[in-house]
Amino acid sequence: MQKLKRDIVSREMRARLMTNRDGKLTSAQWKDMVTEPFIKLMVLMIPMSAVFIMPIGRLALRNWWLFVLIVLLVVFVPMISRARRYARAPLHFVTLYAGRSPRAWWMFWRPEVLYDEKGKAYKFAKGLTPYTGLDANEAYLVYYLQEPQQQLILSLAPAEHPDAASWQPTKYFHQRQGQRQRSKA
Repeated sequence: MQKLKRDIVSREMRARLMTNRDGKLTSAQWKDMVTEPFIKLMVLMIPMSAVFIMPIGRLALRNWWLFVLIVLLVVFVPMISRARRYARAPLHFVTLYAGRSPRAWWMFWRPEVLYDEKGKAYKFAKGLTPYTGLDANEAYLVYYLQEPQQQLILSLAPAEHPDAASWQPTKYFHQRQGQRQRSKA
């Protein structure tokens, strides 16, 4: 009796690939991108609120609505602007190779570097994918977003996977990409 080999493409990654192939983001990807700066902002707000509220004391208590309004503006304005930006951002698809020594899982602060067939390096500063260990010199199907300073991995899977044909971009992917690139210009 032959042992079943564990599938390296998780159920969550399959769902991401099936959605990204149509040029769309999953709700989890959308939420992660829109709320990403929220955590950093909340960490910064704690000491900032102590600095501004403690000395003011009674004035802050009387004008609590002003404090709430400022917090709402500081939190929701960036979230709304990010939501608008990602709603119009075109997704990209490319087959990339992992190179000779892919990044180890514990080096999470370093960018993931993948290469196309011509040797051009694609540096992904952050990704919205669950960690999947990359094998050296293997080909991967990659969906990503291009930001001004970096690229974000949305989903990836081995190009040699038995289900790889079902994860290729559909005609809707190309239509959406064209529409979003025209609206961006």
